[in-house]
Amino acid sequence: MESTVYLKRDRAKTMMAFGHPWVFSQGIKSKPETDTGSVVRVCSEDGNVLGWGLYHARNSIAVRMIQFGESALSDDWLLEALKSAFKIRQKAFVDLPEAYRLVHGENDHLPGLTIDVFGETAVIQITAAGMDQQRPAIIEALRTLGFTRLYERSDSTARQQEGLTLSQGPLSGNPKFPIVINDSGIKYQINPTKDQKTGFFLDQREGRAFVAARTFTSVLDLFCNTGGFSLAALSGHCPRVLAIDSSADALDRLQQHVLHNGFDPSHVETQRQDLFRWLESRVRETFELVVLDPPSLAKHRNATNQALKAYRKLNAAAGRRVQPGGLLLTFCCSGLIPKDRFHQSVFLGLRDVGRSGRIVAHFHPGPDHPEHLNFLEGHYFKGMAVHLD
Repeated sequence: MESTVYLKRDRAKTMMAFGHPWVFSQGIKSKPETDTGSVVRVCSEDGNVLGWGLYHARNSIAVRMIQFGESALSDDWLLEALKSAFKIRQKAFVDLPEAYRLVHGENDHLPGLTIDVFGETAVIQITAAGMDQQRPAIIEALRTLGFTRLYERSDSTARQQEGLTLSQGPLSGNPKFPIVINDSGIKYQINPTKDQKTGFFLDQREGRAFVAARTFTSVLDLFCNTGGFSLAALSGHCPRVLAIDSSADALDRLQQHVLHNGFDPSHVETQRQDLFRWLESRVRETFELVVLDPPSLAKHRNATNQALKAYRKLNAAAGRRVQPGGLLLTFCCSGLIPKDRFHQSVFLGLRDVGRSGRIVAHFHPGPDHPEHLNFLEGHYFKGMAVHLD
């Protein structure tokens, strides 16, 4: 029998009105005697059932909701949520691509769970204690949906914040890597055993397509990783690409991708650099297109102000390297940084170096990254193309 969490009156009213999937510890009136990660019934003070969630006694987010309303939680709730997520992706695309995000955490009522699909292989990332206990059910549900090759890549700092150990390795079907996928006409070798996160940045599909559809005389790709934007520029016949990252392995993979796609390797130069130091150097070369795609700079709320200062500084440095009339593609992948604050950081950074511009495009993660209307934190990714005068 499930334990019950009772919410304070104001918090219960807020949940009924807005349906936000996180319940913070200060909003709880009565905590249950139950293990971390357990499924709990969530009720108002007077006993009305508001929904069901996953409980964490020692986390500031004490409950992550998996279902709202009075209806009892089905024994197959996880399978039903996965089926719903799969149907949304099937409807979102005219043709389902070879690589796509199947589960997007709270946005799919599966908090702390990310599943990316690459061909016949599904890569799973679990970041919350409640979902960690559901691992056997996740595996079985994916098998029911026809995904038999499963690999786990749960090695993020979020797991440590939940009191979980890191977990990585095959779960089912002996998945083989690398997996070759075709994304918008470019071939990538995906290897979740080595690459960041689940193996590929699916949320940058729109940005890569924007670059691939145009021809640039020169491109600077900062924080290039395994080369998504560099390859997009080369596919558009750019004769000069400079790709910079701090990871030697990532740069080696970029060069492999160049050869695998039949691009001219003389058109791309890679440099292993500390990007923050390199951007502060007195490099004078300018480029028609500069891509600035740093990792998340705000992993917790106390880091947001410092992150905004860092985004301002990075955009100032990148702005110096854009030719007059060129483009800056700049991105932020932190859900803790609102779109308007990121916009302000870009503006202030460019102003600091005497540049002004106009936004000519906004970028979003795409239809396989749905954003639930009641969960603003799900809008983690934002990007823009700025034409600099």
